[in-house]
Amino acid sequence: MVKVLMLLLDGFSSNYLQKELSPYLYGVSREGYFSEVEPMFAFQGIGAAIYSGAPPNRTGVFAEFMMKRNEIVAKSQLLRALLRVTDTVPSDGLCANIRHALFRIAGRDWSGISNVIPSQLLEYFSPKLVGEYSEENSLRHVPTIFDILRVNSLSYELQRPSLRLEGAAIGNIASRINGRETPDFAVIHPCSLDILGHKYGPHSPQLRSAVGNMDRIVYKVIQSVKFSTEKILTIILSDHGMSPVNYTVNLLKTLDQLPLALGSDYLVFLDSTMARFWFFNEKAEKLISDELNALECGKVLREHDLKKLCIDRVGREYGELIFALKEGYAMFPDFFRKHEPPRGMHGYAFPTHDAPILITYAPNISVAFKRKEAVRFIDVMPTILKVFNLKIPTTCEGVSLLD
Repeated sequence: MVKVLMLLLDGFSSNYLQKELSPYLYGVSREGYFSEVEPMFAFQGIGAAIYSGAPPNRTGVFAEFMMKRNEIVAKSQLLRALLRVTDTVPSDGLCANIRHALFRIAGRDWSGISNVIPSQLLEYFSPKLVGEYSEENSLRHVPTIFDILRVNSLSYELQRPSLRLEGAAIGNIASRINGRETPDFAVIHPCSLDILGHKYGPHSPQLRSAVGNMDRIVYKVIQSVKFSTEKILTIILSDHGMSPVNYTVNLLKTLDQLPLALGSDYLVFLDSTMARFWFFNEKAEKLISDELNALECGKVLREHDLKKLCIDRVGREYGELIFALKEGYAMFPDFFRKHEPPRGMHGYAFPTHDAPILITYAPNISVAFKRKEAVRFIDVMPTILKVFNLKIPTTCEGVSLLD
């Protein structure tokens, strides 16, 4: 039986796939199947699309955080007081770690990306997902590939190793391939390129060095697959690229100059490349809409934009109005960083700088892939299910890449 190994390289840009930067991956892309992947303006929804074959307007997963009363914050006066203190912590990472510890003490593991949401707003927002995609019914009404594998008694695992343990985790899977100890479907999701891309920028020496290191680590897996006696399809996929940040936008400062009160007239969530708004009166909606429409750094997404981006039915929980920045701009401060501006960013509504990638390698399997200029994230799950000869659910909107 064929097994599938997916290396989900967070933040690996199509621009990194160069002979001098990543010679091994470059060679594999010429030897196997290669395609750029259509970028998705979906943030948390990218993972949902990969594992369910459905876009955000079907899964209901778009950004990391949604407007939903955070009960644990709202009900604890002591926790609110302690969280206010974290607003003064002079490090984004330290702030996130302290908040994570406070939530654990309060009895809830804080799921979601590390953040510096102002404490006054924490009770209004909750993470959309509180567990892994591999958990049972993680997307509720939309089955994931893990749900389907579970029903069919196939084994799987999903690993998100820490930055320090990435090399060991990928090296371990190479050893397990040699020992014929891998599950039917294995996913390893290393995030170092994303972290370093944000911190130093996609064209920095630090990032170039990290790409080379990742290339060498992945090559060990490729070699193990090449000489394995098992039939293994390796999928190397990235979830997004990384554009250089040339300008930052302090939207909080602009909003503070309006005769409106945050929390009573409106709410806003500042993601790195967009701002999402909820309005409590017509005055706030008009003043803010007029202000945003006058800005040249981005645009208010209209109904036709939302449909094109497949976020037209994701729900009010994600905002009544979405202002998306142009590529090359980033919100700073936003609700993920306020002390150090990013030098690289992804998650633009209409990017042109780069794209995610998909490479397959199957030396011991006779498979034929359809040649397409660009595949979609929603095509990944039906492709894997076809490899396993499993039925594709009706909720899946993608198509298999196998002929």
